[in-house]
Amino acid sequence: MIRGTVVEGEEHRGVALFYRHNLVQHIHHIEKSVDQVWFQLTFIPQTWWGACYIPPRDSPFFRNDSFSRIQEYCAKGKVIILGDLNARLPNLTVFNSLDVHYSENPDKGTNQNGKDLESICTDYKLVPLNHRSTPNHTFEGGMTFRQGQRWVSQLGLLLDSTGGRLPISHFTPRIPTIKPRPIKHRTHYSQRRSGADLQACECFGLLW
Repeated sequence: MIRGTVVEGEEHRGVALFYRHNLVQHIHHIEKSVDQVWFQLTFIPQTWWGACYIPPRDSPFFRNDSFSRIQEYCAKGKVIILGDLNARLPNLTVFNSLDVHYSENPDKGTNQNGKDLESICTDYKLVPLNHRSTPNHTFEGGMTFRQGQRWVSQLGLLLDSTGGRLPISHFTPRIPTIKPRPIKHRTHYSQRRSGADLQACECFGLLW
């Protein structure tokens, strides 16, 4: 497990990343902040992987530099981001292309985090995989935040700027109903290397 930086007085919140044991020797360049954990894999050196939690804008724990930090890693190269950015992206069709389309997003709301994230997506060719369909694969999507008994928004996201270069095969946006409430994102990427099948990133982002 890799946990983000813990700030005194904020021990109750943060982000942690869980990964398969056989990845230990391949994870390097780990860089952490309170709401983000970034790392690279030795056999995919051009890509940064980020587990992120950005609080809502009206939260006392929101940090003005959170989206700027994501921009910094996007500027370094290709990125895969999983987490809860409290960003609502109602119109996913803006990411449609010739052989890619998005199913209807049930979350029709918008917020400032979503607007900031959409700007980053435009600048760095970063696309959400939620609801995304290609000729070879369809990714899941759906509401991930609930108020009482009512599901109100889709905040769990998987974002990719590699242009589909990495064969990500599975993504499950899910928030269990236990407290503290972790958000699970499982990204399952397989690569054959020296006869071994590396489950390169079966990860769980745990936010509380």
